Amino acid sequence: MRLHEYQGKEILGRHGIPLPEARLAYFPDEAWLHSMQIGFPSVLKAQILAGGRGKAGGVRLCRSADEVRRGAADLFGRSLVTKQTGTDGVPVRKVLVEKVVDIRRELYVSISLDRERVCPVIVVCSEGGTDVETIGIAQPEKIRKIPINPYTGYSSFHTREIMAFLDLDPARRDRIHPLFETLYRVFMDHECLLLELNPLAVTADGELVPVDVKMDVDDNALFRQRNVARMRDLSEQDMDENEARSYGLSFIKLPGTVGCMVNGAGLAMATMDFVKMAGGDPANFLDVGGIATPETIAHGFRILARQKQIRAIFVNIFGGIVRCDKVAQGIADAARSLEITVPVIIRLSGSNVEEGVRLLEESGLNVAIVSDIGEATRPIAAAIAAGTEPVQTRLPEEEER
Repeated sequence: MRLHEYQGKEILGRHGIPLPEARLAYFPDEAWLHSMQIGFPSVLKAQILAGGRGKAGGVRLCRSADEVRRGAADLFGRSLVTKQTGTDGVPVRKVLVEKVVDIRRELYVSISLDRERVCPVIVVCSEGGTDVETIGIAQPEKIRKIPINPYTGYSSFHTREIMAFLDLDPARRDRIHPLFETLYRVFMDHECLLLELNPLAVTADGELVPVDVKMDVDDNALFRQRNVARMRDLSEQDMDENEARSYGLSFIKLPGTVGCMVNGAGLAMATMDFVKMAGGDPANFLDVGGIATPETIAHGFRILARQKQIRAIFVNIFGGIVRCDKVAQGIADAARSLEITVPVIIRLSGSNVEEGVRLLEESGLNVAIVSDIGEATRPIAAAIAAGTEPVQTRLPEEEER
């Protein structure tokens, strides 16, 4: 789960990390009021869950109240388009008003999980800012990766290595070491996947101040990180994905035309590969998990069927913990309330497969039941080639009205 910049800074601030004075605004007049209280120059920063805001015009330096009024009026309601938002962009609903930091140097610092080393790694770069990715490719010597043993944790020798590489004043070690030690503790205590400070500013008096913060927390840890989970901004997340999450389903939209319902992330990835091999593109990732019930299966199928771009639906279930008859019952319950005009291909294998097939055959639904994944190739390819009309999800009672 990704946090907004202001949320990440709020967490860092609670741990004593020095931060520039800032206040959050929800409408232009509030931004103007905050700027008058903070003073000038100040900066307006659009709060969206995507990077590249500066290049997209989402960060405005303001030296007067009039500039704040104009900048805030332009930002609120505007859709920012970055490399991470897609062509439609993301509307700006919140703006962080922040006091400008007197920056003498810009550094890059992040902590992430290194899957090869199986440990956290601190990444530092002697040049921070918007072009750090380019620096990493063109000048890799300016980047240092420092693995941290999770059993022994962060130590003073890590600070010495970081300070030497970044050419920081050794006399300020007593202030710099607690900063990095705290950053590591925040990363571990909040079960983050990423904690990024870009830039980490070196001010005129030698202090290190995070100017921008990106924080991603492991979704699988949110049941423990309840305070963080409450920070989820549902307004910036897809409604179908939010609904699926409420039923314990993992659903992610993709730009393809073949809807997929699978149990297990590994089988889901293999199924999407199969769809590609059949000449199609998956329209989603939908993992119903190992504890799904007919009710949650039905909810998942309805969410899947709502995707307007779908030209075929492929259900691929290996019944282990989730029994095939429960899956079949859920699909039948959902399909009866929908008018589905695209082909539905269902493969069931494993626990109670015979009962599951019987339920589908007796349901009267127009579905193709296959016993082998290879058998699904032909109907999927045919649906793609035929350019079948998008799936219809209108309920029968809506027709009468």
